[in-house]
Amino acid sequence: GLALDGAPDARAWQALACRGLATEAARQVGRDGAHFEASTAYHRFALELMLAAHLWARAADRPSPVGETLHRMLVYLRNYVGPDGCEPAFGDGDDARLYPIVPRAARDHAYLLPVGAALFGDPELRAPGMPFSEEAAWLGGPAARRVWAWLPPTPAPSSASFPTGGVHILRSRRWQVELRSGSYGQKGVGGHAHNDQLSLVAWLDGAPLVVDAGTGRYAADMNLRDRFRGTAAHSTVVIDGAEQSPFLPGRPFALIDPHWRARPPRVRLEDTGTRAVVAG
Repeated sequence: GLALDGAPDARAWQALACRGLATEAARQVGRDGAHFEASTAYHRFALELMLAAHLWARAADRPSPVGETLHRMLVYLRNYVGPDGCEPAFGDGDDARLYPIVPRAARDHAYLLPVGAALFGDPELRAPGMPFSEEAAWLGGPAARRVWAWLPPTPAPSSASFPTGGVHILRSRRWQVELRSGSYGQKGVGGHAHNDQLSLVAWLDGAPLVVDAGTGRYAADMNLRDRFRGTAAHSTVVIDGAEQSPFLPGRPFALIDPHWRARPPRVRLEDTGTRAVVAG
C-alpha cells in the first residue's frame, strides 16, 4: 500500500494492513514481549516481520501499528540471547529470516539488538561488547550508527521472567542459565512446542555448556521429528520413559491433548541483588 501510494485503492490497502498488523500484534505477543508460538526461533522471525512494517511506516512518516510491540519483542530477545549472541533454541527452529543481509549462524539473534537500540534509543538494547551490525547499517543508515554510538552499553539484568514465552533467566559474572516452563503456545495448539517443560540451557564463561538439541526435520521424517521434540531430547526429567505430553498420530505440529498434556508448573523467581533463585 505504501509502495504504491497514490494508486487506486492504495489507501484502503494501507488501512487494511494497519488494522491487521495491530490486531495480530496484540493477539500474538504477550505483555512481556514474547511471541505466542513458544519458540525463540519463531520469535525472531515474527519480530523481523513486524520490523519490516515498522520501517515502512517510519520511512513514509506514518504512525507505526506495531512500534510498542516491536520494542517489547526486542527487550525479550535481549534477555534470552546468551553471552555468545545465540538464542536458547527452545521449541521449533527452521532458521527463518526476513533479513538475510549477511550469513549468520542459525542461532545468532544478537545482530537485531543494534537495530532496536538505534530505532528506539534504548540503552537496554546495547549489550556490552556487541558490535554495530551490518543489518543495523543497512536498515537504519548513518543516523542509526550515531544513535547507537551515543547509547551507553548496558549489562542485561541478573534475572528475568517471561511468562508468555515460558523463559526464565538467571545471570552471574560467569553463568547464564535459562529455564523453560510455560505455555505450549498458539493458544493451546502447541504447533511449534517441544516436550521441554523444566528443561535448562546454560552458558559458562561465555560459552554454551548445556545446549538444546534443536529441531531435526519437520514432516519429511516423522520419527526424527518426534525424537527431537521428545522429552528425552531435552535437559529435563523423564519419568518411566513417558513423554510429558503425548504425540498425536498424524499431527507433527500439535501438543494439545487437554487431559494428559503436561501443564507448565508455576515458576518462582526471587532476586535480592546478591542472590537469585528460580524454581519450578
